[in-house]
Amino acid sequence: MKKNTFLILLLITISSCKKNDVSSLENSVQSNDSISEKKVPEITSCDDAIYQIIKSSNLKKPIDFKTSIDEIVNDSITIKVYMENNVSDNQKEKNMVESVVAWVLFLPHEKKLFNITSDPDFPKALNFEYPQNYSELFKLCGIQENKVLENNSSKRNCKTVQTEYEEKELCVFLDETLKSVYQITLTDFEDAQYLKTQYPTKSEVIDFNKNGLINVEYIISKSVAEIIFTYEGGTTSIIIKENGGKIEREIQYSAD
Repeated sequence: MKKNTFLILLLITISSCKKNDVSSLENSVQSNDSISEKKVPEITSCDDAIYQIIKSSNLKKPIDFKTSIDEIVNDSITIKVYMENNVSDNQKEKNMVESVVAWVLFLPHEKKLFNITSDPDFPKALNFEYPQNYSELFKLCGIQENKVLENNSSKRNCKTVQTEYEEKELCVFLDETLKSVYQITLTDFEDAQYLKTQYPTKSEVIDFNKNGLINVEYIISKSVAEIIFTYEGGTTSIIIKENGGKIEREIQYSAD
């Protein structure tokens, strides 16, 4: 009789454990399902979009960072990444002081993000994830979506002239500006990584002395931008100028 009672109790215990295991497994599956159903938060303002972009990026930043839009110029957004510190000695009163973490440049059309803290002229590329409704960003931030940038070859007429020591590429752009043709040049010029990310506004010479490149000289006037790359074995010049309502670009490769 005692043996039978023991066996019954043992069976009840095993059955109860199995039910608990199944219940635990089901709860785990439901929990995982709920996690997988979570969506990337939608953006409802330009500030929201910028914060989500910086949050998803590989920029080094504190957990409690904040962002503010410093300025929006044409199709570029300059962002201040900062944190707030309470420097008050009085526990009842706060004295919040901003501490800048980084300055970031965001180019929505090109979907590119740069850390410009050290040197705005030579930014460091950052990785980031696009917000769920990225296409709404232009409207939220008041930036006109530029379709020409997405298909910049459709409104240009180019030809190449080659001699024994030189090669010239001559292009005429319709419905463009000096600044927009400069942005196009950033996408199709071989050594564009050495160019400024924004249209240059002053004449200057920037030294590199690496990878065979000695320096880059910018000669800027009201209607012409001339950029000269000086290499150890020759020069390359880019001339972008206005001419009768059109924009002309000449890229000339010359060997010593």
